[in-house]
Amino acid sequence: MAAIINGYELSAPAAPGAAPSRATSWQKWLKDFASHFVGGYRSRYSPVWTCLKLTLSAGLATLVTFVIAYQAISWAGAWIWYGLTRLIGVHDLGTWQIFADAISLFIGSPSDLDGGILLDAVRVALLAAVLETAVAMAGEASGLRSAVR
Repeated sequence: MAAIINGYELSAPAAPGAAPSRATSWQKWLKDFASHFVGGYRSRYSPVWTCLKLTLSAGLATLVTFVIAYQAISWAGAWIWYGLTRLIGVHDLGTWQIFADAISLFIGSPSDLDGGILLDAVRVALLAAVLETAVAMAGEASGLRSAVR
């Protein structure tokens, strides 16, 4: 995946030539690295720059709302865990491990940062909503710019 992102050629390598000396191979590697890094700069970092511009064009209110809502999902998951443990009540350790595994599958573990099936779906929906808002705002901004020209 990193090779695709960085634009490396993934086809079959060329037939090897004579073995170069260690100093020559080091210089060749450094030259190839520098030319690849600088040469592929635009194609490699253009999507990152586009994403950054899109994110910033969403506006501060949208970004702050996203951060708070994302954390609120984790907070809600922890409270759901707490509520379910009180609802289920006291049981022996073996039974609790079964309950905990089932709860973790759906809402995640209270000690992990990732959620279960339900909370991750809500997070993905939140990300999609923010992306849709950012694209709409960027479209409106570019529409206004083109109308002014």
